[in-house]
Amino acid sequence: MNDSLDHLEIWKPDGVAVEFAEYALFVLDEVIGHANDGNDGLSKDDAEALLADDDRFTETDAEYALDVLQSRRHIYYVDEWVYITPTDD
Repeated sequence: MNDSLDHLEIWKPDGVAVEFAEYALFVLDEVIGHANDGNDGLSKDDAEALLADDDRFTETDAEYALDVLQSRRHIYYVDEWVYITPTDD
């Protein structure tokens, strides 16, 4: 994976430019943050597929984005399920 993706800006639907991993977090939060079934996580495979379905990510990009988000502690894993780290905001 090319480390230059770390600084790639992507435009969100609201017209705001964000960095590559931040956009991945935005995409995940749209699904995990709005789950109505009481489940606040997503399987790792589903998270990768969700990102890869976005035309801004390849499958490799999706895997890399999850790795970056985990290394920055924006997400964490429990038994192969992805959860967004709560913030004080």
